[in-house]
Amino acid sequence: NEGRFRQRVNQALEKVSQILENSRNPVYATEVHHRYEDKFDLTEIVVKLGLASIIQTLGLAGLSVEQVGKLASWSTARCVSLRLNADERCTFVKEVKKELESTTSTKKRSRVGNVEGSLNTTVVTTITEYVWKFEGRYQVLAFRGVGSDPDDFQTIVERSYEHRLVSSANQNPRCESKIYPNIDVNITWLLRQLDASNAVQFSIVREDRACRTPRRNPQVNAVLEGMQSLSAWCATVRRFFVLTHFPVWKDHGLNVSEGTLPVGVFLPILPVFDKGAADQRALAASHGGEGSPTDAVGRAGAERGSVVL
Repeated sequence: NEGRFRQRVNQALEKVSQILENSRNPVYATEVHHRYEDKFDLTEIVVKLGLASIIQTLGLAGLSVEQVGKLASWSTARCVSLRLNADERCTFVKEVKKELESTTSTKKRSRVGNVEGSLNTTVVTTITEYVWKFEGRYQVLAFRGVGSDPDDFQTIVERSYEHRLVSSANQNPRCESKIYPNIDVNITWLLRQLDASNAVQFSIVREDRACRTPRRNPQVNAVLEGMQSLSAWCATVRRFFVLTHFPVWKDHGLNVSEGTLPVGVFLPILPVFDKGAADQRALAASHGGEGSPTDAVGRAGAERGSVVL
């Protein structure tokens, strides 16, 4: 929705103004004179930066430079997907009996002849606890095709963990053993945007009869569709951990609830022109030079868009 989009861009522009020098003035495209071709340049720059940020994020998760190259080579002939697989076990460890004294006691006084005394009575309750060992494991993998061969897989990250659970009933609080369904997403579209050096290369084919505008064309549509599927995959993976495995730990004091989202994270990728640079280019053009408002953010931005891990 356009209203939400503009609100997020306005908030980001306010933050950017605190970071950039006063000579830089990022604004919406409608607020600065530009050529129609500049809109194509701006779209390509933003897409490149977006794709590069995804590659960098996968790198932070554990995907190595060598693996990026390998997956990119796979994508030339086969589809490549990401997968989360996970499993868990919960086994009985021991039975523990505890005696708990009541915090209150009953005092009774009595007298026999000339002897007087008192008797304190405390209630002791014996409780039985059952200790269980919870073991969890997950992997994030990349694989080609349907993953029919061990050589079709690359492990990005793998973790295993365990925790002691205590129950008041002799009944397994989890399940004895469980393998969760795989969560997959196709990333072939992303890998095919990388060149031999793992740099992002994206361009809109202006000559394509299906190219209507900088936004409505086959190349941008394919990227948006891929990003939406990847975003949905990330949301599903997050829900798995938040709702399935995180609740096992109840004594860590961290807020890992479903409503916890990474709000406030600054994303420095904005679809804007640099008005200050545009004014300088216009002045240069009036003296016989050439330029456009995307030159400042465009030339440098295009280089940043070709990020190599």
